[in-house]
Amino acid sequence: MAAPAPRQAPTPPPPTPWWKRLFGAAPAEPRLAGERPRVRARRRRRVVAPLLVAALLAALWFGRPLYGGAFDFVRDHTTDPEAAPPTGKSASSEAPGMPAAAAFDGVSNRAWAPGEPGPGAELVATFDHPVRLLKVIVSPGTSGKPEDFLAHGRPERLTFRVVGADGRESDVAIRLRDQPGPQTFDLRHTDVREVRIRIDSVYAPTDQPPAIAEVEFFRGR
Repeated sequence: MAAPAPRQAPTPPPPTPWWKRLFGAAPAEPRLAGERPRVRARRRRRVVAPLLVAALLAALWFGRPLYGGAFDFVRDHTTDPEAAPPTGKSASSEAPGMPAAAAFDGVSNRAWAPGEPGPGAELVATFDHPVRLLKVIVSPGTSGKPEDFLAHGRPERLTFRVVGADGRESDVAIRLRDQPGPQTFDLRHTDVREVRIRIDSVYAPTDQPPAIAEVEFFRGR
């Protein structure tokens, strides 16, 4: 009696193309006699996978502004800001020997003051190209020495009117402490071309022009 012929192993299926793997098509597997293919599960994967890919692409497209803002937020909190000195300096008025440029010269022993006491005067800083501002440091008064500081007028409240490259304006109000030395404030705006600093109120003595020794802008890298 002849021996039965040995059973041949099933031929492995050909490699599945990458585009089929992307959309959930599993490679065909050899089936035993009487085994039925799993048609429903495979069809479900072919329908769900393209929908997930389409939803992901839509989220990436419509979320672009949020991603840009998140990137700027992370960058601003992981890198040190750099100085952004204005290229243009002017004022609504200037007291003798106290020009607008003195408020941006990097030293605190020279100051700008308007030509008249009381609030209302403006100090204007312009940039030759749009900058992304992060903060501003203001040193009120004419000097860091307490005796000289108290002998002259000082601003109390300031309004920073930020003008963008598109002409839009936004106001930021701050209140200074009545003490000498630099004071730091947030001033987060993008594409800034001009900043107008208005004196809204002053500390005593009110019969003297309120002086600002220094204004320092800082931008993101």
